[in-house]
Amino acid sequence: MKHWFNKRFPQYHLLSKSGKFLAWFTFLLGVNWLIWLILQYRSVLPVVDILVNLVFTVFCLIAAYNVFSYRAVGFKQMLLVFALTAVQLQIGQFFINLSGVLSVSIGFGGPGYYFGVNFIGIILFVLAAKNLQIMDKLQRQETFIQDSSEIAEKE
Repeated sequence: MKHWFNKRFPQYHLLSKSGKFLAWFTFLLGVNWLIWLILQYRSVLPVVDILVNLVFTVFCLIAAYNVFSYRAVGFKQMLLVFALTAVQLQIGQFFINLSGVLSVSIGFGGPGYYFGVNFIGIILFVLAAKNLQIMDKLQRQETFIQDSSEIAEKE
């Protein structure tokens, strides 16, 4: 299994420890929602709920795949994933809570409305933003070194 993974994602080792953690956590979040959808197969759910959870599942798995492949777009996708996991909202019959696997939240509300904030989602959002900054900085440095070497070769 390890050999297959290293062969499929050769640049995985370039990720920081927190980047690897975020990638695996996002993958786990996608698998969590996929399992939830499978377990809800026999129950009668509104089509909107199924579609929202299916889209979120696929988006989580795509974000994890992109981060495993060492792409900055994966961390950008993670920012959206963790922004959605950080918010819990209910207005009337409409309710959204995509906090997923871990949740430490606080909220307030009254009859017919509720708003909550998941602190773990916020922490993971900040961590993904920091990893995106680091990745962008490393890619700019790599581009600068390549440009410098091309200029030196021309001279």
